Amino acid sequence: MNVPATTFRKMYVWNRNKMKKLLQIFIPFMIALLLDGLTKAWAEQAISSPILILGNFFRFTLGYNTGVAFGLLRTVGYSR
Repeated sequence: MNVPATTFRKMYVWNRNKMKKLLQIFIPFMIALLLDGLTKAWAEQAISSPILILGNFFRFTLGYNTGVAFGLLRTVGYSR
């Protein structure tokens, strides 16, 4: 079975372009995932008790969402 060289070139270009598109999605996703984990670890270390900014008017308090978005499905057993 002889396949013309142009077919291999087309496949190579297609695979290279497809890989490039996948990397353009995958790399930012992985960076966002890494930053999310790092900021969560930092928050758990730094905000163990409320941080008062303007007395009781404005303060940072660490909280956990016990559900998915906006607290949905909070009765499912695997939530925090």
